[in-house]
Amino acid sequence: MRADAKRKKLIRKRRRALWMLFAVVIVFCGILSYNKIQLKQKSNTYQEQLKELNQHLKDEEKRKDDLEAYKAYTQTQKYVEEEARDKLGLAYPDEIIFEAEGE
Repeated sequence: MRADAKRKKLIRKRRRALWMLFAVVIVFCGILSYNKIQLKQKSNTYQEQLKELNQHLKDEEKRKDDLEAYKAYTQTQKYVEEEARDKLGLAYPDEIIFEAEGE
């Protein structure tokens, strides 16, 4: 009987050890799943930020192109003439300027 009792005790110890191992594996899997969910959420957030930054970059590149075009325009004779007329009220010597009364 003594050997039989030792055998049952050994079986109970092994079962307990297996259940403990199973519990540890379940907890580990839970932690990994939780971390995976968090990483996926961060990834989605970063993807949204990347889209916004790419759009901002496109907008700024368009703005840069517009400014370069304006810079080229300001160096033309046409721009100089328009500014001289609008802001300084100048005209060519053979040019007649008509202005509306009351303004």
